[in-house]
Amino acid sequence: YSFCGWYTDADFENKVDFPYTLFTDTTLYAKWQQIFTVTFNTQGGSAIASKFTGYIESVKTPTKANKDFAGWYLDSECTEINKVTFPYTVTNDVTLYAKWIAQQVTVTFNSNGATSGSAPITVLIDKGSSYTIPGNTGNLTKTGFAFTKWNTKADGTGINYIAGATINALNSN
Repeated sequence: YSFCGWYTDADFENKVDFPYTLFTDTTLYAKWQQIFTVTFNTQGGSAIASKFTGYIESVKTPTKANKDFAGWYLDSECTEINKVTFPYTVTNDVTLYAKWIAQQVTVTFNSNGATSGSAPITVLIDKGSSYTIPGNTGNLTKTGFAFTKWNTKADGTGINYIAGATINALNSN
């Protein structure tokens, strides 16, 4: 069994925080929980040591490159109905699974004064992956100009990207 704290009532509703000041004779009730093994499957993230307890106040947040931690779950698919909230009372040996959400970068295409046609749609690229730059898929035209490439600045003095070029969405850390 695992000791969970002292309470002023047998129903364990009023937990005592120490230091505790006594004004009258007081009975304190020890709360105990059965001990179980809690294993943390970080699904590729940094390791979290197993706990042997009946109650978990909180858990250290794991890390994973290019991902944001989104919580602990009772199933490896991390379905919302099985999300664990803390504090958590453990009732049997259990494995908790980490949920990860990809960090993303946004690529927006600007027609930059085109007189007709349309720019490609804005795309989200998962960090750690690559993306192939499209050409003039929306048939952009601008009187007196020919479309040759995309550029990171409206005046053309930024970084040039030709159709078919690959860009990598890198983590900024």
